[in-house]
Amino acid sequence: YDDKNITGYKFDKVEPLNADGELELTITEKEEDNVINVYYARDEFKYTVHYFYDNVEDTTKVEEDTALFNEKITIYEDKNIPGYKLDKVEPLNADDELELTITEKEEDNVINVYYVKDTFKYTVHYFYDEVENVNAKIENTATFGDKITTYEDKVETGYKFDKVEPLNGDGELELTITEKEANNVINVYYIRDEFKYTVHYFYDNVEDTTKVEEDTALFNEKITTYEDKNITGYKLDKVEPLNGDNEL
Repeated sequence: YDDKNITGYKFDKVEPLNADGELELTITEKEEDNVINVYYARDEFKYTVHYFYDNVEDTTKVEEDTALFNEKITIYEDKNIPGYKLDKVEPLNADDELELTITEKEEDNVINVYYVKDTFKYTVHYFYDEVENVNAKIENTATFGDKITTYEDKVETGYKFDKVEPLNGDGELELTITEKEANNVINVYYIRDEFKYTVHYFYDNVEDTTKVEEDTALFNEKITTYEDKNITGYKLDKVEPLNGDNEL
């Protein structure tokens, strides 16, 4: 018979067959019975799914499968990895949904899946003498894998910078953003600074500048003592400043 296969199809069967399973039509006087039927079925073709991360293909993740000619492929195996999110998939139909129509050209039977780095929250906490000021906390977002090396300084009056965490191998701030937001944390520590204070001594309201004493103390520290420098013939008159209990 004349083979009339068409693109995307393959031979399935022919009738009638003889005892050996081969085509054999015996012509009779009944022309309506002198019939050969040739059947073709849709052929199977390979299609391939490629996976890209930041536009770089991971060839170890390629998937291959087969489908019938003209079949519509609308699903794929998700191969997202930590820190990434789906960006796009191709080809799309008119409804912007995945749809690959299988053709006889296997090199055209391709689905491309693209992932990009996701964004995640990170938090900066501020501590003053080891006590966090929750009102100073800052939340921000950054891309997976980003290196955070700066923060907003929130030193308060009377305090000085103590340390920041985490640090890299060079002892510098470096937070690498991960998909675990609870771990995306910068801690900034301030401690009370030291300041100079001076004790002046007066005798009959005249200062003896040779007796001036200087020392340092922490911000907000209460100074309640001083070195007594009374001299012969004098007595303490007063000391300033006083608290509510009239004590230094």
